[in-house]
Amino acid sequence: VVWGCLAGSRPRVSVVRRTVVIEVCSRATLYVLSDDRGDKHTKMTPPSAVHILNSILLVLTFIITGCLSQSKPTVTIQVPSIVKNGSESIVLDCLYEFDKWNPLTPEDEGLVVKWYFKDTLVYQWIAGNPPQAASLLTNRLNLEYTISNEPAQKYRAMQIVTPTSELSGEYYCFVGSFNSESTSIRKKMTVYVPETQMLLYAPRRTTTEVDRKFEVRCEAEGVYPEPNMTISSRERLEASDDVSVHIETTNIDGLYNIQAWIEMVDRGDSNPITFDCILRIPEANYTVHKSIIYYPSTQDTKEIDPYGDSNSGSWLAPTTAFLLVITMLLSTRL
Repeated sequence: VVWGCLAGSRPRVSVVRRTVVIEVCSRATLYVLSDDRGDKHTKMTPPSAVHILNSILLVLTFIITGCLSQSKPTVTIQVPSIVKNGSESIVLDCLYEFDKWNPLTPEDEGLVVKWYFKDTLVYQWIAGNPPQAASLLTNRLNLEYTISNEPAQKYRAMQIVTPTSELSGEYYCFVGSFNSESTSIRKKMTVYVPETQMLLYAPRRTTTEVDRKFEVRCEAEGVYPEPNMTISSRERLEASDDVSVHIETTNIDGLYNIQAWIEMVDRGDSNPITFDCILRIPEANYTVHKSIIYYPSTQDTKEIDPYGDSNSGSWLAPTTAFLLVITMLLSTRL
């Protein structure tokens, strides 16, 4: 009927017996006619230019309305990938954009912004209402933080105060309204915990040991996420049963303790040996490097700068090394 209105066609009509008159398209009259044989034919009066224009505008209105009701906002997020445990604050931002020429206010649109952590709702802002924290982020957000003065963007971001390691994981943002909704991709944030202490030392042997074995140990405590550790000698050691390397990792209350040590036989060689220990947290791109020189004849060690002159550093007396071992043993038992 609409296309008939626009075209204004006049089909031929045979002998008419019955006529049904229908007014369509704003005063454009449609005739449904029947001839003697019962066949139906149609005839339409030509509409004016105003009527044609009104019909075109009506069709365009339906098309535009359909596009608006099905359009989705473009949503992206900005999440820091690596954060140090105990940092002052961090901001996770949810960026989105609706049709700029939409005249409705955020409240009229039913705008809602939600943040999820590991598929659990942790933040929600409904336009016209104050934002709310939930689950793991309860009492951990600055709910007065605003990232924009625009009413539709004001509380889209969340500011985490003093992030800690349990907040490591994937985040994503959901943005919705009465007409559409969209979800961002997921991004991972790692809140790493550096070691509380890291030691590289050679425990002093007792005079009763007859096998003349000695070891060099490297230990780090309170690390997150799971680290790895290597210990090695700069001098070339012969591959034999006289040299063995061990690594051990334990998890205590979500933090990792790791230790590595080398055991070898003292063959009476008085030449000093330089040992390096490297602690790495792969997910945080974090590395710590320590080095010492070990003197087999005296069992003394000297800490050196792993990246600088081997003559720099400080002497570690055997008594000090022995006390360090006792301290770690006591802390382990406690």
